[in-house]
Amino acid sequence: MEPNTEINTELPSVNPLEAFFEKNWKTLTCVILALIIILGFIFFSKALKQTNLQKDGEELVSASLSNDSPITQLDKISKDKEKTITGGNALLLLANKHLENIPPNLEGAKTALTQFTSLYKDSPLYNDGLFALATLHEELGDSEKAEELYREINKPDNSASPASAIRLADLLYKEGKYNDASDAYVSAGITSGFASVFSKIASSKLSSTEETIALIEN
Repeated sequence: MEPNTEINTELPSVNPLEAFFEKNWKTLTCVILALIIILGFIFFSKALKQTNLQKDGEELVSASLSNDSPITQLDKISKDKEKTITGGNALLLLANKHLENIPPNLEGAKTALTQFTSLYKDSPLYNDGLFALATLHEELGDSEKAEELYREINKPDNSASPASAIRLADLLYKEGKYNDASDAYVSAGITSGFASVFSKIASSKLSSTEETIALIEN
């Protein structure tokens, strides 16, 4: 009997943490957005000390916590306060609200994040917002756009780079681009030098990918 040489197209996964990353994209995206929203409020609070933005801050918090059409309120604030700290935070909160819907409104969240990344390139939260947007493109089936954004995020000393590098490699693997995926996992390990958990994930997935490549070549 010939040995089974069927190629496993499932993503290489070796521990529960990796499985969590693969199966809980929506939770991860919400967590990412929650974190950058918190950071946004920190930057916003600092701005309050220097400018007269108290009224804007109160309006933003009130809209985000409202039970009466918070999405409509946040959308209005994002337009009224476009290209301001308040407007940027409103877009992040708006994206989060769309994802909290049952079922989640992925297109609505994508639109809000697209606007944020277009208008707030100088924001300290830009790359985090871009990563959240990339995960949405991937989930919506636009792998080409997701890959483009993941590559854009992969820069040294970028807080979103480790997770983005792993997602890029996973995406290439799912598309059957095993050699490219292998290279991406190597790059992810290097990029994630300051984030040991991501480095370990990259190393483990690299090993599994190399086994797949060897199986194909033999």
